[in-house]
Amino acid sequence: MMLNINYGHNRALMEKCRRLKEYAVFVNTVRENLKRPLPLREAVSAAVDTCIENNVLRDILLEQKAEVIQKKLAKGKSVETIAGELEVDTDTVRSLRILHKNPDF
Repeated sequence: MMLNINYGHNRALMEKCRRLKEYAVFVNTVRENLKRPLPLREAVSAAVDTCIENNVLRDILLEQKAEVIQKKLAKGKSVETIAGELEVDTDTVRSLRILHKNPDF
């Protein structure tokens, strides 16, 4: 049996599994960004930011962003360089750095 887990399908299943629903929203957001049209990297990055703002997979996405920042910091990159590479402001990098050091923050 195959189930369609695209956004807008199998609503009963989506209501029973919040994570699955949020994942479907995330994938749909990436697809919509690709239609704008944005290159894949930018479409995914914008979808991550949009989903974080809308509390969709927020905990997972913030954790992943913080992990990327930690790896870049471990390589000796400055906050400014990381911000440029990730196309975010330095305050975002600093907040993710703090979040990663203190997950309960």
